[in-house]
Amino acid sequence: MTNIVYEDGIGKELIDHLAEFFDVDVQNEYGETSIAINNRFGTGTVRNMVFTYGVNLMRFHLTFREDLKLTFAFEDVVPLDFIFLTRGTVDFIMPSETVHTLKSYQNVIVNYHKNSNNDFIFPAKESVHLNIIRIDPEEYIKKKNNNIEYLQADLQDIFNSKKPVSIYSHFGNFNLKIADQIQQLEAIPHDGIVRSLIIEGHMNIILGLQLLEHENFINNIWLPESISQKDIEKIHDATNFIQATLSESISVNAIARKVDLVPSKLQLGFKLLFSQSVSEYIKELKLLKARDLLKNTELSVSEVVYSIGYKNRSYFSRIFSERYGILPTEYRKNLK
Repeated sequence: MTNIVYEDGIGKELIDHLAEFFDVDVQNEYGETSIAINNRFGTGTVRNMVFTYGVNLMRFHLTFREDLKLTFAFEDVVPLDFIFLTRGTVDFIMPSETVHTLKSYQNVIVNYHKNSNNDFIFPAKESVHLNIIRIDPEEYIKKKNNNIEYLQADLQDIFNSKKPVSIYSHFGNFNLKIADQIQQLEAIPHDGIVRSLIIEGHMNIILGLQLLEHENFINNIWLPESISQKDIEKIHDATNFIQATLSESISVNAIARKVDLVPSKLQLGFKLLFSQSVSEYIKELKLLKARDLLKNTELSVSEVVYSIGYKNRSYFSRIFSERYGILPTEYRKNLK
């Protein structure tokens, strides 16, 4: 097993350290440093962006040829990690040497103590997409309007340094809303300051959703046992299928057959994870795409209606108006 040890707790120089180990070049664009790997170790990218008040966003998209262990060593800086996988599995070794297998879509929050280590073991030949928001509580508490007082008691104690030597861990429920936000984060098309601001915005939404899941978990708001991790993965596959076929008229039954779920379980999953039925979710995506087409293309309203899989222009105008408070024709006029 290949082992990489990184000794800067907050991770500001992570990319430089990994670049030296993997013998690759460092890229720096708009405040985000990254490396691309395609050699005897494996393939993929690692991205790192450091924000103010001790916040750091690390993104790993990697497939290694053999097992690889990445060790973070903490001395004076004791971070709080918000961890989320959107693909694959990773073995996570706590400072207590307890091993947890992190699974896709599971919300994980961990803090450490001084002079401790934690390990992420990336399994060989498995594509892993790992997202870590790492926070230095001592720095974050200096942020104006940090609203720490609204956190659950255990997390408040971490930020207020009331338990400086304790280890807190939360291995929570599975959440596709977080996965959707991370997917949007990965697809940002913009450059420069716009890109930086959007990345920070998505990161804050992801952080908020992870804190919300933690609060629901503490308050015993659980997903029912009938929704397993495998079911959730199939529901995520359904969202990808819906996005890929948005210009068509696909029934709920057809979507359920595509992902090998009974329609009732598919509906239950969407209600639990998105607070919407499948039809409501599809309609929302179609309206978002229609608004984008009206804004950024020269397609007529009728052509926009056809391109999102609707046949009735009057129906489209009505639901567009209900959603955005304006008719599609007026919306386009106001853009000029």
